[in-house]
Amino acid sequence: MSITKRRRKINGKVVTASKYTIRIYDQNRIARDFEGGTDKSGARERERQLKRLVEFKIAGLGLDAELLSFLINCPDPTRQKLVKWGIVDQKYVNARKPLKDHVTDWKNILISRGNTTAHINNFVSKVTRIIKGCDWKLLSDMKKSEVELFLNVRRTKDGVSVETTNHDIQAIKGFARWIVGQGYLSSNPLEGLETRSSECDRRRVRRGYTLKEFITLLCVTMKGPMHHGLTGRARAILYKLAVRTGMRHSELYSLTRNSFDFDCEKPYVELKAKDAKNRKAHIFRIPNWLLDELRDYILELGPNGRAFPMWKKKGASMIREDLVAAGLPVTDRLARTLDFHCLRNSLATMANRAGIPVSMIQEMMRHSKLELTRHYMTIEDDHMEEEEAKLPDFSLETLFAAMDHQMDQNRADNHESKRTTMEDEHSVAV
Repeated sequence: MSITKRRRKINGKVVTASKYTIRIYDQNRIARDFEGGTDKSGARERERQLKRLVEFKIAGLGLDAELLSFLINCPDPTRQKLVKWGIVDQKYVNARKPLKDHVTDWKNILISRGNTTAHINNFVSKVTRIIKGCDWKLLSDMKKSEVELFLNVRRTKDGVSVETTNHDIQAIKGFARWIVGQGYLSSNPLEGLETRSSECDRRRVRRGYTLKEFITLLCVTMKGPMHHGLTGRARAILYKLAVRTGMRHSELYSLTRNSFDFDCEKPYVELKAKDAKNRKAHIFRIPNWLLDELRDYILELGPNGRAFPMWKKKGASMIREDLVAAGLPVTDRLARTLDFHCLRNSLATMANRAGIPVSMIQEMMRHSKLELTRHYMTIEDDHMEEEEAKLPDFSLETLFAAMDHQMDQNRADNHESKRTTMEDEHSVAV
């Protein structure tokens, strides 16, 4: 390996080149020449990076951030030679591609995986917002510290909640993992970027409906007028099905008449994988108490119509209108909210109250983590009072009574001890 200025004869005179030439040996021990520029110190640094590229190639390692930065900033002829001679894989040349183009590629991958349009647009918008906020242009610009600073500004100045910024972190980390998986980066530049606990900054806290509240809601809704595309009867059946199955509003919206099978031994409703949040098909058994009412309603529909032709993405406003009509507070004294999604909370809460094991409730809720299932359970006030009543009583009256009892017991023990001693002495005397 060497750094030299080449010499050649021109018109009988020896002329020295103005630029240095760097000679290295590639992974096959073949001599390769690269332009080194006019500055010798710069040529030495370029030689060092070229040698490291060969070492990484021989070791079969991906490029680190320093080599990737070198590859991005080196002249096009150098980069083309590196690819041509197999020192660098073609994929690393993509490091010069604008970051927004990588986002487009990532979006297409998400589409090919069958993710919903809403999910894809949500994730892509979060990633795009961070990229613009951090002013990133290339992959080498991605830095964990800049993400943390940008999201801190969103929390402190823009008033964005911790939970919202946690979702932003999940999105950008997912994009970074894809970049590493594609081989564009050898290590994740956002490694160590962590979410924060949102418990101290929750803007909306949900709870499950109490049994009394849910019965009141059903009674009023059944007699209520049509709104949000459904009659009062249809909304009441919808709420019952939601509480019994735990299906979300979008999942219930996807159901059609063909989703139901009332003729088999155990009637059921089928949620297709493409409509489920976790992209897994699921069969929900229809309970006997709901069977006749649900069958009569579904069979009245057209052959290919939606089971619940309600307004899309308006579940919260629909149930809020019924809550107001039933005289039920949308927000309680603890600032906890009641909405359509709380019907899922109600399923977890009622199942827990019925004594069903938490692991089984997790299956019912289709949760991937047990902690999430516990998060959905609401401990009702009356149930809490029943359980708290089982705790020991430490009132003054109880304490004094316990002390009196202990003193009486001590006196009785002393009296018995003296009596036993006197009897022993009498026996010895005799």
